[in-house]
Amino acid sequence: MAYANKYAGLAWGAGNNNRYNSKYKDYTPLGGDCTNFVSQVLGDEEEGGGLQKTRNWRSGSKAWVQTDAFEHFLLYSGYGRLIAKGTFTEVTESSDKHPHGAISSLKPGDVIGYTLDGDTDHFSVVVGQDANGYPLVNSHTADRYRVPFDLGWDKTTKYILIHIND
Repeated sequence: MAYANKYAGLAWGAGNNNRYNSKYKDYTPLGGDCTNFVSQVLGDEEEGGGLQKTRNWRSGSKAWVQTDAFEHFLLYSGYGRLIAKGTFTEVTESSDKHPHGAISSLKPGDVIGYTLDGDTDHFSVVVGQDANGYPLVNSHTADRYRVPFDLGWDKTTKYILIHIND
């Protein structure tokens, strides 16, 4: 998660001189950089996770930078596995499958999609948990550094919890 922490952008506390990785294009002025950032965290060969790039998922491709295409790529390529999808209550409540809530299944390097009105609008990457096991995330566009996964979202938001396969 060093990459996610190093290039969290303008977020207070990141200690990176308020910079994104200059090796990659910044898509903020074109609608957002959140998915590009998560793709970098997962796929950068030198500092990131080094997931193998594909013809469809590489720097600048639709699946690399666009939320819906990225979600589809992760779930249908074998790179990711859906843990759960739902409102805050649905992903945090206890169930037979997830006794501590689906949210407790997230590990550093997993990703969270944020859906409003049926459209995935944002992605963040899990970088750890707080002292109570609450997932902390980093993201671009709405630059965040080690903040609670639900910060800034409301009760209509649906969360897509995706485990990144090793």
